[in-house]
Amino acid sequence: MAVGNPVISSGPFYDIFTENRENWNTITISAFDTPNLAGLTPELLLEVPEHELDSNPYPYLTTRRWVKEKYGEWGPGHPLWEARVLGNFPTQSEDALFSLTWLEQAKLRSGGDGDLYAGLDVAGPGEDETVLCVRRGPMILLLCSWANRDPRGDVVAALRPYKDSIKGLNIDSAGIGYYMAQHLEDLGFPVTQVNVGERSGNSDKFFNKKAEIYWTARMRAEAGEIAGLLDERAIAQLVGIRYSHNSRGQVVIESKEGARKRGVKSPDRAEAIILAFADLAPADGLFEWYRQEAEKAMGQKDVVHPPASCPNCGNQFLAQYSEEWRCGQCGTAGRMGEASLTCPNCKSTAVARIGPECRCSQCGVQFGGKSPISNPFSLGDALRITDAQRGFDWRG
Repeated sequence: MAVGNPVISSGPFYDIFTENRENWNTITISAFDTPNLAGLTPELLLEVPEHELDSNPYPYLTTRRWVKEKYGEWGPGHPLWEARVLGNFPTQSEDALFSLTWLEQAKLRSGGDGDLYAGLDVAGPGEDETVLCVRRGPMILLLCSWANRDPRGDVVAALRPYKDSIKGLNIDSAGIGYYMAQHLEDLGFPVTQVNVGERSGNSDKFFNKKAEIYWTARMRAEAGEIAGLLDERAIAQLVGIRYSHNSRGQVVIESKEGARKRGVKSPDRAEAIILAFADLAPADGLFEWYRQEAEKAMGQKDVVHPPASCPNCGNQFLAQYSEEWRCGQCGTAGRMGEASLTCPNCKSTAVARIGPECRCSQCGVQFGGKSPISNPFSLGDALRITDAQRGFDWRG
């Protein structure tokens, strides 16, 4: 005999109801099969008077009131309604951003270490909830919500125990969130304002910043890098988020207006969690990851960096090579950790490297030098590709 709840669509118990069902006598028990809801259907339950919702012969079993509440919160077709009320393994549409299986596993998972980060989703007057999520590494430590008009004091009180150790506080700064961000920044919290409507750093794949950080959270959930997800409402909101691809192939997250048309409320708790994990995405995309991996592979503990700006023209976008840097605006070049190259003829610092030689952009004199191009896909290549990406202003 095997008894369980059909919340995770994988594993031995799931196999009993799918590929191995010919070897088992499977029995599904819905909440409507229990004594407390005997003879009722979802439609009839909605018509039960308020005073009769607590008339349960066996109060330790699923109650009428709980099922009615979940009908309003989840509704027919929602994966949690299928699993927790009807007793069926959930089936999700292909446009669901998060799998219920990933989230249920995140609920069971605990532990994990790392830096402390937080995410805050701010609701306006009369709108849903203001929600704060605090995590350490993959582990969610705190998920608080407030429905009052001005939750600033409550938010500060909840954050105060973490103030000295928190590395970053991500806040959706669109609308009223801007003023909350300013308030917390004035109090000394390390606030990062996230405008989810701005252009993504990877515009080939994502329609906007919202799609980028949502997809990051999806990847973390799929990889098992979220733990301590105990809030049922948050799980319900996460599993209800939809995405699509537009005509350019970019990932687009369903708007709140579109979700409301489906009867889905604003996913405030889900968004706070997503914001808390937003900083986990590599800051400069895939090539930055390659850069980091190359540094690890080469065992370089102390990586030298170019100057903050070009000493000749002040440009801050400097390309980095294996041992040298170069200004993309005036052509000035120099070695990592050293002063810029100087022309031996006119003493100009506007010196560019061309192949194995250096050339003065001021007087045209060429003199010897070492080619900055390294072996394929070495640290220098990763640096060069990464900083070419950095030097491009994605926001126009």
